[in-house]
Amino acid sequence: MILKRNFNPLKIIQYVKTELLMATVVSVSVYLLHHTQIATIAIPISIVGILGSALAIFIAFRNNTAYSRWWEARTVWGNIINKQ
Repeated sequence: MILKRNFNPLKIIQYVKTELLMATVVSVSVYLLHHTQIATIAIPISIVGILGSALAIFIAFRNNTAYSRWWEARTVWGNIINKQ
């Protein structure tokens, strides 16, 4: 794998600037609505628990798939190196 040695966070921010701006606007608006008591915001704990569990399972499957791909690439690379 070829990796660059220099890491420029500004390029990453330029790449995700729209999503970052939208998340900031939504977060600030929800905070202001709650802080000024215009709207009371309450999330039932059961919804958070169910969504958290589903997210954990999804991430576990993605992690297993990524590890399997990495292991397969490592074995192929080992076979290439050992043949020479």
